[in-house]
Amino acid sequence: MCAQLFKTFFYVSIIITCGLNNSLAQQANVFTDAELETFQKVANTLTSDTTLTIGDVGILVQDAATAKTLCSYNAKKSLIPASNQKIIVTATALKVLGNDYRFATQFQIDGTIEDSTLNGNFYIKGAGDPSLGSPEMDSVPRFKNLLDSITVLLRKVGINKINGKIIADASVFADATVPSTWLYEDLGNYYGAAPSGLNVNDNQYQLIFGPRPFAGAKADIVGLAPIVPDFTLESKVKCFGKTDEANIFSMPFSKVGLVDGTIPAGENIFSIYGAVPDPAYLFAWHLRRVCMEQGIAVTDSATTAARILEEHRNNSELDKSRKTIFTWYSPTLENIIRYTNFESVNLYAEVLLHTLALHETGESNLQKGVLTIEKYWRERGMDLHGMFYLDGSGLSPRDGITPEQLCFVLRNVAQDKQWYNAFYNSLPQAGKNGTLKTFLNKTNTLQNRVRAKSGTISRVKSYSGYLTTDTGRLLVFSVLANNFTCSQSEMKKKIENFLIGIGKN
Repeated sequence: MCAQLFKTFFYVSIIITCGLNNSLAQQANVFTDAELETFQKVANTLTSDTTLTIGDVGILVQDAATAKTLCSYNAKKSLIPASNQKIIVTATALKVLGNDYRFATQFQIDGTIEDSTLNGNFYIKGAGDPSLGSPEMDSVPRFKNLLDSITVLLRKVGINKINGKIIADASVFADATVPSTWLYEDLGNYYGAAPSGLNVNDNQYQLIFGPRPFAGAKADIVGLAPIVPDFTLESKVKCFGKTDEANIFSMPFSKVGLVDGTIPAGENIFSIYGAVPDPAYLFAWHLRRVCMEQGIAVTDSATTAARILEEHRNNSELDKSRKTIFTWYSPTLENIIRYTNFESVNLYAEVLLHTLALHETGESNLQKGVLTIEKYWRERGMDLHGMFYLDGSGLSPRDGITPEQLCFVLRNVAQDKQWYNAFYNSLPQAGKNGTLKTFLNKTNTLQNRVRAKSGTISRVKSYSGYLTTDTGRLLVFSVLANNFTCSQSEMKKKIENFLIGIGKN
């Protein structure tokens, strides 16, 4: 009872706080010429930094309510946004699909149940839910618990034996879901996991190396968790240095991969994380394994709809009439987007892009997703010139967006209370949590007054979001830095100083 009261109080507190912030967005703030001059001086300090001499930076700070520009530099210049790209897809998904939208994974049969035996196949019909068996997302059963729950549900509907296959059907999404502009070196690593119509365990596995007692030793693989069926990895990793510099090279649906680079020496095991080549098959394979372990016999194999089509060149087996016997619902979209932005999960952003396409056009491919995004914001008056929207997550180094476009989205969100509350709460709080936990964490000035999305890939550092000034004005801001000559941590510090200066007004 006490726990429930606490949850209720916490939820109400969030709504009240965000409501106050939203009311600030509606105020008609007035800025003096002296204040505007101060804003621009702060911006000039960053834009004139010598580490950006051969690079690019774009800056825009605006009043959230009136769109009054307080300072700008290259605001219309298209720059690589990294994970600031997620602002577009998460904001759009919240508005188009709704805060309470849930993915519905259906468990189906194509035969009859007689004497506790299913004479037919058992299907997992994916709906694109990115949260199934997530190892990190709150309130979601982990993969093992998910599998156990499915066996419990099977018994509840009277199935103690499956006289047929377990088939994972991911056909709700097109098979070719990997953006063509992603780098090969990213695809095998966990952050390069491709979206599937049937995702599980965040489409990642843990690659475990054994002890490496001395520098120069070869790092041997001792296991993958969970087991990735029909997949073999070769290790060329050596022990050198003090940081993880290993990369996994593999492709979606591949059966072999290579891991290369260096990891630290040590007496204990060491882990990195990779992208599952075929999440749907992994799901079906492990479900069959768990069924067998728990006494639910499965007489045939685990497979996927895609494999059946490839092997038989027809869909006769898949065309059989199916009956849904139970449905698994995801957390609400509001919660999914909070996890997406807090932890900057590329997989979830890509799933949202495909889901938007499916919802708006009936087809779920990357191109339809991009067109859906562009159409939505064009209809709301955004100038799309300079927007090169090539994926949902920002992992592509060929993405391009302007600070003006990002601020346009942030301002539009701020004008709608329900939209704003959900989106604002999905952004990490500076110095407190998510990917902004170490951002502005050495000053108390702005820790409670900045909510933003960070972005980092090679030679890119970006921050866009909301800032409440010392005088209580709600601002939107975007800072995109490309090709700087300092370290990522140094550029982060420079942007922190910029926001501290802005916040004093």
